[in-house]
Amino acid sequence: LEEHGKVLPEGTPTPPSIDTICLKTIPEPRTMWNNHLVYKWEYDEEEPEIAMVYLLARDEYDNVSSAKNEDYPDEAEKLTELYAEEDVTGWEIPTTEEAKFLHEIYTADTQNFSIINELLSSYTTLSTTERYLCSNAEKTFSFTNTSAPSTAGVKKKYLLRPVKRIVIYTENYKWDDDDEDIEPVDTTSYKPADND
Repeated sequence: LEEHGKVLPEGTPTPPSIDTICLKTIPEPRTMWNNHLVYKWEYDEEEPEIAMVYLLARDEYDNVSSAKNEDYPDEAEKLTELYAEEDVTGWEIPTTEEAKFLHEIYTADTQNFSIINELLSSYTTLSTTERYLCSNAEKTFSFTNTSAPSTAGVKKKYLLRPVKRIVIYTENYKWDDDDEDIEPVDTTSYKPADND
């Protein structure tokens, strides 16, 4: 996907569905950045000044119905729309690919999982006994050695932990000539882009 004349990491949603901001440095995975947990980033090695940064919600919902539930099929979607961390909104249910990556955090290196839970210790830590909704609340995954994701049940209830993607670039990032109207502004606190 091209935005502002530059190729962004594969999977970048079409603007204005994603916030794009400028910072002095791009926050690293498995760190807290302005009270938001960064669990992953993607960037092109030839352009390390711009990256897709993935945030994992500090808190979660429990006892949530899947999209297969006939009485409350849109419960997970509505809860995700309501979720906010300070002024940061626009969170989503993890996609299948995001769920696979989150699952692999546990299976590939439990130390990374422990680091994330330590960062979440003042909030809500990740469960290793319950399953989380993903894929439009039609599937679930877990932080165990079982395969993920799998089809969600009709009546069973699950946990829901929203995620958010943000494009972050540094002041060293060079936009194409077509983007002279873009004024990179350094900020120390994250504010969602005005997409109107």
